[in-house]
Amino acid sequence: MTHQPYTKLHCSTADHIAHLTAKGLHISDPARAARAIEQFGYNRLRIYFLSRRHISAPGRPFESGVTFDDIIEIYDFDGKLRLVCFQVCARVEIIFRNVISEYLSAQYGAHPYFDLSVFANQNLQKNILHSLMTIYLKKKSADPRAKHYFDTYNPPMLPPIWTMKDLWTFGDANYFYGNLSPILANAIARQFSLPDREILTSWINSLIDLRNICSHHDRLFNRSFQKTPAKVRRLGIPSNNPANKLHSLLESAQHIVRIFEPAYDCITPVSQLIAQTPAIRQAELGF
Repeated sequence: MTHQPYTKLHCSTADHIAHLTAKGLHISDPARAARAIEQFGYNRLRIYFLSRRHISAPGRPFESGVTFDDIIEIYDFDGKLRLVCFQVCARVEIIFRNVISEYLSAQYGAHPYFDLSVFANQNLQKNILHSLMTIYLKKKSADPRAKHYFDTYNPPMLPPIWTMKDLWTFGDANYFYGNLSPILANAIARQFSLPDREILTSWINSLIDLRNICSHHDRLFNRSFQKTPAKVRRLGIPSNNPANKLHSLLESAQHIVRIFEPAYDCITPVSQLIAQTPAIRQAELGF
């Protein structure tokens, strides 16, 4: 690939507004538009502008009738959507961590990570012990649960798994799960009525990606996800929605939570949010 030097210069807010107007965006209140650009940043809003432009047409003009207010409506919708999805991911994360903890402690006691048979091999066990120790030592001064164990008990050096799992991030829990022996990993997947670890791993990976997007205030609107949840036909989950769109990720999250809350519904609130936002097109979210 041949690279070229970056030569674009700083543009003022007035320059941005002039550019948008020239491309066909209707701006009824330039002062308000200027404040929005100065508040959020033109580059942050740019992806929303592009969603309403004819990308393949010469000059890439805006679609007919699109207004700056439409763009801000989409932007505000995206913020509300992130809040909803973040709560969905938090629910799944807590369940995932707790199922791992409960399943292993019931069979191997408070400290299953010291049992080699829990892991696929000795090297993976060493990696996990190193990871757990790093997490624990970082948290022992700030987290009262970790501090209590550190000040009160030894041996063993590490707290019980029911304490450790609450010190994990979503990614930490996934890393621990990924190093378990195939037999245990598959057994834990079946706690979620899933056939094997490959399916559960694909679901958790996609939901971690979703969670990170939400926590870093990135764009969910019209996003095509690189990490997608594998479909399992016999679960009765609809398979006609694009795997790389938000609807499919929410389907997997809903299935996981419904193991414990049969009436749980995270899809309807998003559908309602879409219905309340005229500027949004359902297909942009896989709905």
